[in-house]
Amino acid sequence: MNPLIGCSPADTLENLCACLVGMGSAMANFHDDPTLKFFMSSVSSALQFEASQMEPAAN
Repeated sequence: MNPLIGCSPADTLENLCACLVGMGSAMANFHDDPTLKFFMSSVSSALQFEASQMEPAAN
């Protein structure tokens, strides 16, 4: 029942990245600290890069 879990590892990583970016923006706005958005966006970008390097799962 975890809403971040997708149909594949790539989907889950995509969901997690979207969540990180959204949370980073919300936290940065609330705390008036742009470093929070930068940090969360950096983590998201690293995960997106790793997801792009994944080979499709063999069935």
